[in-house]
Amino acid sequence: TCPIIAYSVPGRTGMDISVETCVRLSQHPNINGIKEAGGDTSKAARILNECGGDFFLWSGNDDQISPLIALGARGVISVLSNVRPRETMSLTHAALNGDQQTAGRLQCELMPLIDALFCEVNPIPVKKAMELLGWKVGGLRLPLVEPSARSSWRASRLARRACRSRRSATPTSLASPPPSAEHKATPSIFQAGTILSGSGFGLHVPKPRT
Repeated sequence: TCPIIAYSVPGRTGMDISVETCVRLSQHPNINGIKEAGGDTSKAARILNECGGDFFLWSGNDDQISPLIALGARGVISVLSNVRPRETMSLTHAALNGDQQTAGRLQCELMPLIDALFCEVNPIPVKKAMELLGWKVGGLRLPLVEPSARSSWRASRLARRACRSRRSATPTSLASPPPSAEHKATPSIFQAGTILSGSGFGLHVPKPRT
C-alpha cells in the first residue's frame, strides 16, 4: 500500500487539520506526513515538534519554502515549479542543505512571480502561464473560468520571463519535454533532489512504517 500524505488547505476546504489531529494521524502506520498549506509557521513548528521525526511535513505554499524547511520541512509541493522548475529546485536544495542565505535570497526574488501565480484562484493563473509557454495543459473546467485581462497580462509577463530563464543553462535532471508533448499543470514535489511533475520525473516517498 502506498503511503499517504494528508493535505491541510483551509483556504479551500474551510477546515483546518489541527496539530492534535496530526498527532493522531502520525500514529497510523500508513500516513507519512502532511502538506501544510495553512500559512501558519507556528502551527507547522508545533506539528514538527509534537508528531515525531517519522511524520514529515511539506510546505504547501510556494511563499514559505525557505522558512518551513528551516523549521524542518522536507520540501515543497509546488505550483511555482511548473513554470520555474530550475529556480524552485535551487531554492529547495539551498534550504535543505542549510544555505539559508541563498535560500532566503531566492525566496525573495521569486515572490513577485509567486504572487502573480496566485492572483486568481489556483490553477487558473499557472495554466494560463503554461499555455503561453507552449504547453498543452488543457482548458479549465467549471467552476473555474478564464482569467481576467489583467491577470492574463501578468501571466504573459511571467511566461516571457520563464522563457528567458529556460534559454539559460539548465541541469540535465530538469530538462523538460518539448512544448508539443502533453503536460498536465499539476503540483510538483521537491524532496531531496527528486521531482514529481507532469513531465514524468520520479518521486521518492518514504515507505510505510511497520
